Amino acid sequence: MLGMTLLLGTAVVGAAVVGTYVLDVGGSQETAPQVLWEWEETPDGVTVQHAGGDTVDPQSVHITGDVDPSYAGTTLDDPSLFGEGGISAGDEATIDDSKLSGDTGSVLLVWESSDGSQAVVLSEYEFDRN
Repeated sequence: MLGMTLLLGTAVVGAAVVGTYVLDVGGSQETAPQVLWEWEETPDGVTVQHAGGDTVDPQSVHITGDVDPSYAGTTLDDPSLFGEGGISAGDEATIDDSKLSGDTGSVLLVWESSDGSQAVVLSEYEFDRN
């Protein structure tokens, strides 16, 4: 009897697992990259460096915060930033001083899932150009 119960239990669990994959019950969601970003103010602007963690698709991360309105939403694959290709440890880019809005404020790197259903702030930097 115990053997039959275990067999039946295994069959039910197996069917649930197969159903989850076949029917996509519960769905699958992209996860934001886990990255350490380092920031530094320079005479030319604010430099951001990938200091470790996952490789980042530059098209999935955009800049927002206290930046020029025409620059807000710019993705990291912009030629003036990281360009095309994955961003990995050691890669860095400078957000030009002319793109910052005011002498003080914050710059955010925001990751967005490919279908636009998720957004996560990866990093925020408070700048003070005084």
